[in-house]
Amino acid sequence: MTRCYEDFDLAYLAGIIDGEGSITINRTWAKYKNGDRIPHYDVKLQIASSSPILAEEMKKKYGGFTYTQLDRRGYRPMHHWILSEGNAISLLQKCFKFSRLKAFHIMQVIAYHFDRTLCKGGGYNGYYKTNHKEIQKRTRYWEIMRKFAVKGVNRP
Repeated sequence: MTRCYEDFDLAYLAGIIDGEGSITINRTWAKYKNGDRIPHYDVKLQIASSSPILAEEMKKKYGGFTYTQLDRRGYRPMHHWILSEGNAISLLQKCFKFSRLKAFHIMQVIAYHFDRTLCKGGGYNGYYKTNHKEIQKRTRYWEIMRKFAVKGVNRP
């Protein structure tokens, strides 16, 4: 694929992310045999549309997975495309220069990724050997992204 077409595709994707997309850092809790509970954070990029074609094309072109939400109280079904972790971060890095509304979200996710990757005592996925200070840093990123999950808020 030539550079021009790749940029065109990335600009188109950035527009879809700005309009229909969601960029999140999700928190779940890992429970260990000794009873400890440690938070685990992961990055997700999600696009929701009433068109099944968009979700399937995104899956075919960029990977990830799709699902359909049927129970919508009389509305048309929603089709979701989700890309997680490294694949989402890699794609967001490429789309960053074209994003208008969610550039701050993308910057936060990229900063989170590099902060987490450079962590010295913990694995990339955060499930083992993650010290308290590192958990606090990850929680701060999660809290920043959570503030912007409010509908209609795109910038700090």
